[in-house]
Amino acid sequence: MWQPQNDLERALQDSRKGHVEASVFHRELKEGILIFLTPYQPWKAGTYDVGPDKQKTFVLWPVEGENMVVLFTSTVRVEYFLRNIPDWHKHFIMGEMLGQELLQVLLTLPNAPKAILNPCGEDESPIMEPAWMREIVEWSVLDMPTPDDAALVDVVLPPPEQIPDWLRESLCKYLATRPEVQAAWLFYDEQPAPPYNEVLLVWVLMTGGDVAEVERETALAIAGVLPPQYSSRAWVIKNPQVREVQRVMSLIRPFYAAPDYCRPEPQA
Repeated sequence: MWQPQNDLERALQDSRKGHVEASVFHRELKEGILIFLTPYQPWKAGTYDVGPDKQKTFVLWPVEGENMVVLFTSTVRVEYFLRNIPDWHKHFIMGEMLGQELLQVLLTLPNAPKAILNPCGEDESPIMEPAWMREIVEWSVLDMPTPDDAALVDVVLPPPEQIPDWLRESLCKYLATRPEVQAAWLFYDEQPAPPYNEVLLVWVLMTGGDVAEVERETALAIAGVLPPQYSSRAWVIKNPQVREVQRVMSLIRPFYAAPDYCRPEPQA
């Protein structure tokens, strides 16, 4: 198995092993750097700017009977992919962009093509459909699952009284220091992947504030009180008005609630 070169490749490997949920990889894919190939143009040798408003020609590669854009997670993956092409530097130029920007560019192409990630022959290469790219760009695949979605991945949301006192008290103590946090719920994974015995997921409702900071600091807070055999992470609710999100908030009391938090009324 190849050695990961950056956070994106570590997230990709961990998601394949089941050590982290797919959304961790999706987030890194969106926020990390992706590398693409463009036909060699001697007059553009060196570094030049590209972006959503720039025209760009992508190298297409035949995969399973159709042409796809080839994307990579590091220069090491590119070099491995092109290792059998003599003097490949005379045929291709490597470009790089933030994942979100690159996927947006691909979605604007006529008859938006599929993309294949790291077609290196060492591991299974994810094929990215345009609809999947759009979900990543729009963040929808990174949102906390609704109860119906959660049931598909063996995640359960217990009532607050079933959460151990030591865990609830530690998390409440931290969340009380964040005035932007309105409420929080705790999920358990019923079938955690080795090497973890337990996987805990904290779901946070905010009003204002920095979403990324709260997710990061909440994840650190819960990890700091858990034994090493536990894994954990935090999500901020991105769309609190969605019907299924409203339903779970009305059915299950949060283990933490700010003094001014108003729980939604149960839905008919």
